[in-house]
Amino acid sequence: AMMRSTENELREIDAGKVDFTSRWDSAVAGAHALLIAEKDLADKNAPRALRIYQGMLELMPEFAISLSDSAKELIGLSYRMNAVRAAGCYLAAPPESDVPAEEAAARRAAAAAKALEWFEFEVRRLGGNLRKKRWPGYAKRAFHYCRHSPDLAPFREPFIDDIPEADREAWRQLWAEIDQLLADPPAATP
Repeated sequence: AMMRSTENELREIDAGKVDFTSRWDSAVAGAHALLIAEKDLADKNAPRALRIYQGMLELMPEFAISLSDSAKELIGLSYRMNAVRAAGCYLAAPPESDVPAEEAAARRAAAAAKALEWFEFEVRRLGGNLRKKRWPGYAKRAFHYCRHSPDLAPFREPFIDDIPEADREAWRQLWAEIDQLLADPPAATP
């Protein structure tokens, strides 16, 4: 019965019929969705993984209400960075063949723009943590991971020219900021 339920959920996600804000309303269901998303990334089903992570980010304020601020921050970081990974995998894959070319291009542009929003948020937050000497080892490891992750390659040189022109300079600036933070961490600020 569990396998049939999962298969039905996957079909509904694929069809765009899942409203994450009303459907994934428990920690167990959320964890289940995240496991599906990770499997999807491993299986090269980036469009569905991206939809799941985006849905979980939209839901996060509701399910994380009872968590500590630190726990919310770490969960948010995980969801956002995994959503950026999924967007990178989505952009690295050939465009979806089952949708019109114009719609596929619009979806890809939207994924790139959303990834930029999520990534910028986390670079600012992790950079702020590094400046405050709050979790400096974690922040540095996260930045090193971002710098070298193959899933983020579409957002780095030499592949950056494949994302919408409007986003390229912002990505370049974020990579430069990360490189600066890794090369010379700033002095602690209050």
